[in-house]
Amino acid sequence: MKALSVRQPWASAIIRLGKDVENRLWRTPYRGPLLIHAGKARNNRREENSALQSVAEYAGVDVDWTKFFRELRFGGIIGRARLADCVHIESKRARDKGYSSSPWACGRYLWVLKDLEPLEFVSVAGQLNIFNVPVKELLQGEVRRVEKILSAYAESGSCATATHAEIKDAMLRASRAATEEELERSWEELRGISL
Repeated sequence: MKALSVRQPWASAIIRLGKDVENRLWRTPYRGPLLIHAGKARNNRREENSALQSVAEYAGVDVDWTKFFRELRFGGIIGRARLADCVHIESKRARDKGYSSSPWACGRYLWVLKDLEPLEFVSVAGQLNIFNVPVKELLQGEVRRVEKILSAYAESGSCATATHAEIKDAMLRASRAATEEELERSWEELRGISL
């Protein structure tokens, strides 16, 4: 799957605060699913954190900042979005669609993000530009998450979305998945399991 590495705390702002525009100096023709990778660099943290707080307050986001900063993860996939558009900030389309008026918009090119969702953290090396992350690596993260659900299931005896046997079957299918299509189908199936 395609991924984009974003410095923290901005990566978490996309997934947890609804930052619907990623600012870049370059444009991309790509549209579609995009994993959000939190970069591992930790430089200028105080400055970046302060900038995020200012923009988020302007955007009307109310958040427990101590908790937000404490929960930042680095060096891996933290969520997924859909890259819906990429426009120059001064273009007519950016103005007409309201992209340039987003409180998060400040770069040359606005990467418009929709359908933001958190994912189980998966440690993955980041890269410049859009890069590919094998679905197999994402599946391993979901397997770890579902294993935790199985442990909780054993303690509580209930699960909101599946029976114990259904969870075990889904895990077995995931372990046998070989093709990219099977891996992706298993990943989506495991994503649907929750307590």
